Amino acid sequence: MGGVAGHAGMFATAPDLAAFCQMLLNGGMYAHARLLTRATLAQFIALQPLAANTRTLGWMVPTTDSTSGHYFSARSFGHLGFTGTSIWIDPDRQLFVILLANRVYPTRANEKISTVRPAVHDAVVEALGRLVRFLELGFHLRDELFCLWVGPSGPTYRMPRLKGL
Repeated sequence: MGGVAGHAGMFATAPDLAAFCQMLLNGGMYAHARLLTRATLAQFIALQPLAANTRTLGWMVPTTDSTSGHYFSARSFGHLGFTGTSIWIDPDRQLFVILLANRVYPTRANEKISTVRPAVHDAVVEALGRLVRFLELGFHLRDELFCLWVGPSGPTYRMPRLKGL
């Protein structure tokens, strides 16, 4: 096919992917509109015996050494893109992580994404756990976003400034 195929990756913006993930977490609803029936969604994310229960229809599920990292629940599902993109959705935690990366620059031989993906997912869950513990201690968030980024030395995150610290 000369490198051209209908399945050649995710082509969307981060906000659009976030809306898609939230729709899946909402059971097929987004912005007060039903986009998928619950039955259709259940079929999409049901484990498939022919795939040794490691896949659903179009999604992978956490396995040993999964790209989801160590903390995503057994009910989680995700999808990877060749260029380093990924989506992992955890219905139990009501959490999704979108990673938009370009692992093929400067060469497609770059395989470092295989360690970056699980590290990013673990860092997100660990950071959210720390944030929950801070909030349980009675601290309040200012109007700031939680930031996570991946640099040359691996994933790092910045906790929001907390009142009372």
